[in-house]
Amino acid sequence: MFSLKFMFILQSGFLLARLVKHTTENFASEEDAEEIEAFFIDHPSPGTERTVQQSCESIHLNAAWLRRDREAIREYLVSGK
Repeated sequence: MFSLKFMFILQSGFLLARLVKHTTENFASEEDAEEIEAFFIDHPSPGTERTVQQSCESIHLNAAWLRRDREAIREYLVSGK
């Protein structure tokens, strides 16, 4: 029974979707998002489409935040305050 349930989880993409989410959550460049999108275009994985899309969206948001606030963060860290 356990092995049948485990195989169902693997086939549904559940574990791969979680792996994608957790391995990409700290990425913060447009290049990272493009690389992930290209990888999943070349290697389609049923059940992960939404997670890949959400992960890439988060990466784009992180990249935009970093572009907007990079200088202010640098100045804050250099000042030691």
